[in-house]
Amino acid sequence: MNRFISIFLFILCMACILPVVGQVTKKNTYNTHYDVGIIPGGDAFMILTEKEKELDSLFRQIAQVSASMPGEDSVAQNSQLKRMDFKNNRSRVSMEIYRNGEIRASDSLLKQGFPTTCTCIMMNDTIFVKSFIGFFSGMGIDVNITDGEFQSGFFVYADDAMPYKSNISDTVFHRSLDPGAKYQYLVLDKQPQFQKGHQLTGLLTITTDEFYEQNNQGNIDRISLKGKIYFTCKVNIFSEQYR
Repeated sequence: MNRFISIFLFILCMACILPVVGQVTKKNTYNTHYDVGIIPGGDAFMILTEKEKELDSLFRQIAQVSASMPGEDSVAQNSQLKRMDFKNNRSRVSMEIYRNGEIRASDSLLKQGFPTTCTCIMMNDTIFVKSFIGFFSGMGIDVNITDGEFQSGFFVYADDAMPYKSNISDTVFHRSLDPGAKYQYLVLDKQPQFQKGHQLTGLLTITTDEFYEQNNQGNIDRISLKGKIYFTCKVNIFSEQYR
């Protein structure tokens, strides 16, 4: 039981992202309107990898153990099972990390597509899509979707250091930083329905603005990232997300 809880907490920290012809011309553009249509590579994303199958199985085991604890009523049990539905609330993140203009040798899983959880929470007229990678340090991606428009964001964070700053001339370093997106493009498989239970699936292509990181040797590196984030998640209402 303790092992399940430890693994569950780790995964949560990682967790919690038109026609195809338009993608090439819009790739290096800051788009504010999302497209609706075929998602390039979408069929492959809907098939779970072996690692994603392991995570899905683990989440189901944790949910069943938690829901069967004494004192849990049927409503709470059902809610717990829904929140642990990894298959329908996940993302697959692929990133290229540029350090001083050169691609950094990164983890092969991050190149192939890193599996993590994804949440879609609706508040008023906006759906907030969020995914996280990391434990004591890492990165996160969010997409805010309204009627016909969207805005994406990217942030990095570190628990045991303050290595980041936005501009080379800044004198203060920060523990976390939101460098923003230089380019963004979003395609959804269907028009989003702003209601609870809607399955939202899409692909975000993003290039971040440059930011600066102090490395272990004390030198300051110029960083930027390019990535693709496949995501699918069931929309929940902000006030009901823990019900």
